[in-house]
Amino acid sequence: MRIPKEMNHKPQSTERGLLGWILLKWTWRATVFLTGMAMVMVGIVLLPLPGPFGTPVILLGIAILGSEFAWPRFVKERIMAWMISRKSRRSKPAVPGRKVPSQE
Repeated sequence: MRIPKEMNHKPQSTERGLLGWILLKWTWRATVFLTGMAMVMVGIVLLPLPGPFGTPVILLGIAILGSEFAWPRFVKERIMAWMISRKSRRSKPAVPGRKVPSQE
């Protein structure tokens, strides 16, 4: 049995290029996702160690994720706002009338 010419459709070069572009885009997004999540997981594992080893690694993983996805940017903004509020709260004197030493 012969297949009519209309049914024997081979993709044109532009269609193949488009499919290759879509495949490349999803491969890149998957790579960014896996790399960012791996950094976040390593940072979580490093949190119990003495010193600030885990926090920068977690922030780096969130930054990697934020380069390609929208939700980590929101998380990063929330974390940065929380850190700024903690810093401003820490610089206030604990006892009213007591001066805080300057941090120059």
